[in-house]
Amino acid sequence: MAIMEIDTATQKKIRKEVGDSFTDRYRRVGEIAGLKARRLDLYVAYMNSRWPKGQSTSYATEWADRFIRGTEVARSDLAGVRLLEKLNKEIL
Repeated sequence: MAIMEIDTATQKKIRKEVGDSFTDRYRRVGEIAGLKARRLDLYVAYMNSRWPKGQSTSYATEWADRFIRGTEVARSDLAGVRLLEKLNKEIL
């Protein structure tokens, strides 16, 4: 992803490549919670798909805990359950 910034020295717009901060944050939260391999990938994909504009770290941590305990389906609404079913087929 790219963003436009103003170079302070030249005052010209410059294009700056940046990583997906939500994906990076979700991956770190999931790793800290103990998610690994495909379960971690599933968690990150779910969070990015379900909330494309991001969620707070505390809410992301709550969801990582649900994935660790295996309660993510039981704790989801219908839209979340359908998304999990779709992602499970793609990732697991």
